[in-house]
This record gives sequence, C-alpha cells and structure tokens, in this order.
Amino acid sequence: MSGSGRGSPDAEWGRLEELFRRAVVLSPQDRAAMLVDLREEEPAVARELEDLLEAHDFLARAEEREPEDAFLLRLDSQWAAALVEDGSLTPPPAPRTVGRYRIVETLGRGGMGIVYRALDPRLEREVALKLLPRWLAVDERARARFSREARTASALDHPNIATIFEIDVAEDGRPYIAMAYYPGGTVAERLEEGPASVAEARTVAEGVLRGLEAAHRAGIVHRMLDAYQADHDD
Repeated sequence: MSGSGRGSPDAEWGRLEELFRRAVVLSPQDRAAMLVDLREEEPAVARELEDLLEAHDFLARAEEREPEDAFLLRLDSQWAAALVEDGSLTPPPAPRTVGRYRIVETLGRGGMGIVYRALDPRLEREVALKLLPRWLAVDERARARFSREARTASALDHPNIATIFEIDVAEDGRPYIAMAYYPGGTVAERLEEGPASVAEARTVAEGVLRGLEAAHRAGIVHRMLDAYQADHDD
C-alpha cells in the first residue's frame, strides 16, 4: 500500500487483509460506516480497502447475474490463477517494460487496473500507462469493454479530460492504454494535508464537472456514474 506510512509492506498488507475480512461480511450500512471512520483515521488505507471491496463486489454481482453453472464454466485455470495473483497480499513486481514503454514507477493500483508512470522512448515523453488486471484480461467481454471505453474517450478533446495516445496489448496479453501523464498528487492526498479552502474545492469541482459535461454531451456516461445508476435501479 502506497503512502500509508504504517511500516513494513508485510505489516501494511496484513492490516489490509484484517480490515477486508471484517468489512466483506458487514451489511452495506455497517460497511459504509466503517469506511467513513477509516477515511478520517487512515485515508490511504481506506482507499486500498475500497479498491479490494470493489473487486470483490464486481465478482459477486457477476455471479448473481448469471446462472451458477454458466459462471462456473468461466472459472478455468487461467482465470483462477490470474485472480489469485492479482488478489495476493504481495502484489507482483511491476514489469520493466510494456510494449515500447519503460516503466518508471507504480502510480496506483485498484480493483479495475494498475496505472504506471512510464517513458515513451520514441517520443521522449512520460505517459500514464493503465493495464487491465490479469483476472479481467482473460475475459473477452472485459477486454472488449476496456478497448471500447478507451476508443470512446480518445475521441474527446477537452482540457479536463486526459488525452489518450494509444491502445495496445502487452506481451502477456493484457490490454493497456497510454495516456497523458499529469504530475502532482490526487485530491485524497491533498486532503491528507488538511482541509481545502472553499476556493480550492470549487476549482477542483468545476474542473471535474466541466470534463463530465463534455463527456455527457458526446453521449458518454462515466463508468462510476453508470455503476451508481445500476446499483440504484433495483
């Protein structure tokens, strides 16, 4: 876990495992309350936990949508091995290269992908490289959706939307997206330093809303908003 400042990696992942085992059996209301408290006390740990819970819930929803036999048929050895590797408390080391890109560092890791800072030697520029997780990369529907979303986003040209340079497939078969790299911290990291002023918060919110507005005008709904709507349609 990056940025938690809790000590050794083994201790950090042990702490995350303990929290995950507690949270996954809670009711939605109790889990939400647990995450609220954790965000205040350990925001970096809370982000990691939410990513794991998102991946777990994704699998649970998939199983509910399909007949049990159909879902089990897709649990072949390749899929299971990839899921175990991606869900390990000791994540695999970052690759040295992906395609022509040289990996510099890991920027973020979540249930739906890993993002690296990488160097494009051909154009001598830094990029943000997002790879589909191995456990999703073996699913043709997930691969198709990943590529479709990347192609759709690449058609947008707006200062509040990341520019996509390329879509390709890595040597290990995982699709990846190379996009513009924007240095600086996340909003969550900024809030760890203390409360934001009204003016600062408004600037961030206006930028996000301008990007979403441009996407919506092009007929694109952000995936998190789409997932929220699906969860509240029942």
